[in-house]
Amino acid sequence: MGLAAGALVLAVPGLGFDVVTRPEAFASWEVWVLGLGLGLLSSVVPYALDQVVLTRVGRARFALLLALLPVTATAVGAVMLGQRPGWLEAVGIALVVIAIAATSRDASRGRDEPDAGS
Repeated sequence: MGLAAGALVLAVPGLGFDVVTRPEAFASWEVWVLGLGLGLLSSVVPYALDQVVLTRVGRARFALLLALLPVTATAVGAVMLGQRPGWLEAVGIALVVIAIAATSRDASRGRDEPDAGS
């Protein structure tokens, strides 16, 4: 619901000028289908997958996986795009991962694990 409300609030300032200056672009059904597909693939599908993973691995492990996202993004940027992080970015990423790993270890001691039967 939050994504839909945000889209409605931002649609007028974000698209208002283009609708006025190039209304023919929005008359095509292909534009609407591509926009809907982009919205689903960029937000709904990842959110749904996050929820499935969260129910299967528990909150502490899920938090650790989320903390590793900057590391994987940095690795992909380095390998695929040739982007190298500076020392300040590397220190920031390391501190976030260490903090999440330390807190998730404390939280996972028996009370945050999923049931063995499910």
